[in-house]
Amino acid sequence: MTEPAGPVPSAVALELPAVLSALAECCGFGGSVALALALEPAGSAVDVERLQEETAEAVAVLAKVPGLACSGPEEIEPVLERARIGAVLDQAELLQLRGSISAFHRFGRALAECGQAPDLARRAGRIDPLQSLAGAIDRVIDQHGRVRDQASDELASLRAQIRVRRADLETGFGKLVARLGPQGVLSEAIFTVRGGRYVIPLRRESQRQVPGVVHDLSASGATAYVEPLDMVETNNQLRSLQSGARSEERRVLARLSERVRESADALAANWRLASALDLILARGKLALLQQAVRPGIVDSNRFDLKAARHPLLRDEAVPIDVRLGEREGFRALVITGSNAGGKTVALKTVGLLHLMAACGLQLPAAPGSVVTVFDRVFADIGDQQSITQNLSTFSSHMRSLADALRRAGPRSLVLADEIGAGTDPAEGAALAAAIIDELTGRGTAVVATTHFGDLKHYAISHARSQTASVEFDPETLLPKYRLHIGVAGSSHALEIARRSGIPASVCDRASSGIASEQRDLDALLSDMRRQREESAMARSEADAARREAQSQLAGTEREIAERQRRFEDELSRQRAASRRLLREMEALARRQARAAAGGNLESVRGIAREARRRQAEHDEVSAPAQPADSTPRLRRAPRASAKPGDRVELVGHQQSGRILSVHRGGAEFLVVVGGLRQRVPADAILRVTGRGPDAPTSRRPPRTPTNPVPYRVDLHGVFPDNAGVEVDRHLDRAIAMNRRSVVLVHGLGSGALRDAVRGHLRNHPLVKDYAMGPPSEGGDGVTVVDLR
Repeated sequence: MTEPAGPVPSAVALELPAVLSALAECCGFGGSVALALALEPAGSAVDVERLQEETAEAVAVLAKVPGLACSGPEEIEPVLERARIGAVLDQAELLQLRGSISAFHRFGRALAECGQAPDLARRAGRIDPLQSLAGAIDRVIDQHGRVRDQASDELASLRAQIRVRRADLETGFGKLVARLGPQGVLSEAIFTVRGGRYVIPLRRESQRQVPGVVHDLSASGATAYVEPLDMVETNNQLRSLQSGARSEERRVLARLSERVRESADALAANWRLASALDLILARGKLALLQQAVRPGIVDSNRFDLKAARHPLLRDEAVPIDVRLGEREGFRALVITGSNAGGKTVALKTVGLLHLMAACGLQLPAAPGSVVTVFDRVFADIGDQQSITQNLSTFSSHMRSLADALRRAGPRSLVLADEIGAGTDPAEGAALAAAIIDELTGRGTAVVATTHFGDLKHYAISHARSQTASVEFDPETLLPKYRLHIGVAGSSHALEIARRSGIPASVCDRASSGIASEQRDLDALLSDMRRQREESAMARSEADAARREAQSQLAGTEREIAERQRRFEDELSRQRAASRRLLREMEALARRQARAAAGGNLESVRGIAREARRRQAEHDEVSAPAQPADSTPRLRRAPRASAKPGDRVELVGHQQSGRILSVHRGGAEFLVVVGGLRQRVPADAILRVTGRGPDAPTSRRPPRTPTNPVPYRVDLHGVFPDNAGVEVDRHLDRAIAMNRRSVVLVHGLGSGALRDAVRGHLRNHPLVKDYAMGPPSEGGDGVTVVDLR
């Protein structure tokens, strides 16, 4: 995908190798590290989509199993190559292969079992566990790299004999040292080993007292290490057994090396597969480290990078929005602005993020970012002056651009830093404009930076081009590094010169020498920047207001939905109660019919009384519908004018309610709706549909004639603290049934329940008056209530 642009390849100019080094640091072992450092961008959209899907799966896996990697295996190809040519592998090499087999198997199993990456799991399932080879190595080599005694019967026998001979020698030498020690002939009262043979340290002057073979002398020459003659045969036997054991070990290792040779291809395939899978996980790790996102891949010559960050700047990167393409209305983007303002960083960000996406890496950008797969990327960035090739800065840039002009096509991207610089400004600007015009005419995407005023005019006036500028703070004279498309920026050369220490007189003289047209252009650009900043601030304020309004609307909708839910729950409860009452009444009617048929008039009267009692105690309470000719016309009224007794229509309720009391200075009302008492804010009252009894008589709607039969309630067993709730419930029922009075039976007792009931009735909005019951009705154990 990348092409050389002059002497520096585009990938190098855009710093892709530095990103690949960061990727290599996320790898688990040498195989994937080598792949990471050699990674090249894919050349087709299909391949890039496949790579991006792999990386997305890796991110999902790492979210469930953080730190998953293929760690542990060392480079095995040299070992396999030795096995292929018939070499006998030593214990360390075999143990290295055994570790790789285990590492590959664990890695593959972890990927297969994580459940987050079906494609990676399928590929991991192709890792050969090589259980037979692993078992063979385990039977021969222990965890410390030593050949086991049980590797063969012959080796086990030889090592057993070695242990016996060694024990014989140590016993014999122990006795010899014990005998010679008191004689003063030993340098030390020990025995040791020289050249694989047991010896004793004799003083040189006492050497003749112990006949034997001298195997070594100390550095000072004062001590001779002598093998006594009577121990030579036993030492010979030990050496012979050790030689036989080594020969048997080599035979065992040769047989095992042959097993490795037979499995060399499978081991190499495991290495390659594990390397590829670990590289995919490394791409996922890098994405998490960079807080990157999966980009969209489009099959057209355009891109749209949102809040893109240069990955090598880490936390210092300032996000930029940059876009280009036919859909955006232009093929060339000319970036302008001050020196050190971020033009080159923006240029590199565009190129580097495209190369990263083509390598299967997610991008440090915001969701919704879109890139394309360019067949070639040409990057002319930096000073490529070459003394050896007799190239000036301008000549080196021209050679790079000439290469792009020769080979760039409609699926190519050309990045040119300070295009046309290094020569006469007028000629350089004209040449740069001609190059951009030629490339965009082919459909090539072009991003360039410049300080040339004439090139800014070109970008503004040509349909296939667009300007952009890096933001500069005129107050602090410091760059802000943000990129704004559609605005041409000033170079701010004089401001930067003043900040850098150039005398003010020199800067003033330079300013006076600038053509008026240039000053007018700079002033226009400044006005445009100021207008853009004001527009951005206005948009920000509008967005904030819109979000606040949306938040309030959502809160209101939630409140309405909650009230509607409560109403529907209460309605369901009342309907269920109505159905129960209906079934009870039907059962009582059948009983009454049977009693009447039997001539039992007293039973009939009892059933009738029971029916009336159950009707009175029925939980479903709703205000009777008013006749059509007496229904008041709905009218809006100030909520502040609502008073106890008024009928009102509420938000989210299909039934009207009645105000029981006013609270918090009219901010809240206690309302009964369908028998359910609830506090509602003043905003919940839509309108007053009927006035209460304290409103003027002329405005009170006609009422249904009241029932003269009193509503009798037995409060025995009610705790005084709950008396108010029970009284309110029954008063509401009586009002709904058009009863004029209520008889509350509370008994005498200690008087606590009576006092609680009468204290609650005092100043009650529904109570006209109340008094002690007559002696025939229970006297002071009863309270008779007259309703309004």
